[in-house]
Amino acid sequence: AKAIGNTYNLLESRGFDNAMKGVHSILLGHNRYATQGRVSVRNAHPFEFPNVVGAHNGTVQMSSLSKFHGYVDYDVDSKIIYSHLSHLGAGGIDAVWEAADGALALTWWDKQDKTLKMIRNKERPLHVAYSQDDTQIFWASEAWMFWVAANRHGIKLKDYIELVPNRLYTFTFTAEGKVQHIERDLPPFVAKPIFVGQNNW
Repeated sequence: AKAIGNTYNLLESRGFDNAMKGVHSILLGHNRYATQGRVSVRNAHPFEFPNVVGAHNGTVQMSSLSKFHGYVDYDVDSKIIYSHLSHLGAGGIDAVWEAADGALALTWWDKQDKTLKMIRNKERPLHVAYSQDDTQIFWASEAWMFWVAANRHGIKLKDYIELVPNRLYTFTFTAEGKVQHIERDLPPFVAKPIFVGQNNW
């Protein structure tokens, strides 16, 4: 379910009503100003591809994505990143993290292994909190956002954690309905010198 303009354009849409029907494991939403590409419903977050559905907070230099799957097809950095993640599968985040130059806070549902994944660099914050019974997690760029939402609905949360930069968090769900996660560190992005001629780098 996507819309542009005022948030109520989404909340009042038929697509939103349809998306909210039934039982879901994950509700992933995103609200932001456009920073690259044409402003359109098609370019709105989250982005869905065969293997992933994701949203990205931040802006990445398009030139750093020039070798990514989808680079010639899309004019939005985030869409190119998720196209590449979907195309590469399980190891895709390592390739993205090595090449993408810019601010990154990525969240995505991996359709292949049915996990929720999150990673950020030092340019963008990302926070997570578990419900008191460990059956739900909430996340937002700023912690106060999910505290307000939880309080409005009477949901009690444990203390939040701020995700460590350059660390991949993979959230899974046990047979008992509990949320758990594992962590894996990735090397931080290092800009590579580019020779532009006349002894200039």
